[in-house]
Formats: sequence, structure tokens, C-alpha cells
Amino acid sequence: DGTVQIDTARKKSFLQLKMQVRNFNLLYADDWPIINDINGVLSIDDKDMLIKSDHAATVGNALSNIVVRIPDLSNPTIFVDGNG
Repeated sequence: DGTVQIDTARKKSFLQLKMQVRNFNLLYADDWPIINDINGVLSIDDKDMLIKSDHAATVGNALSNIVVRIPDLSNPTIFVDGNG
């Protein structure tokens, strides 16, 4: 349950989303390695995408404390931080 509020002062549309993900796989580009088994939170605030996960894997290596961010989905530059 929730409410929807419409801000008529804003002249453009926007999206806000926050959800739990399980066994989520992220393939940024065909020539990048896939990040597998992401279990965490995916949020989108307008054009900003953020993924936070305690555990994941890539190229057979375990990852922990992962933060993946694309600050502007219309110009997708990816930032990945974590331990592996």
C-alpha cells in the first residue's frame, strides 16, 4: 500500500523505485564480465541507478560489500566498488 503524489510544478516525468533483488545478474556491456548472484537492494531515482549487495560473484570469484552505481542512465557510465 502506498500513495501516489503528482507534482504539477515538475515539467518532466521521473521514476523512483526501490526493491529487493535475489539472484540478480548484471551485464553492463557485452565485453564486460557479468556480476552474478546479486542479493541486495536495487534503487532507481530518476536517472540514477544504485545496487547494494553483501555478496555476489564475477568470473568465478566471490565479491562482498558491492556497490554498483550508474549516476545517469541516459549516459551509462558505471562505477563498481567492493571486495573480491
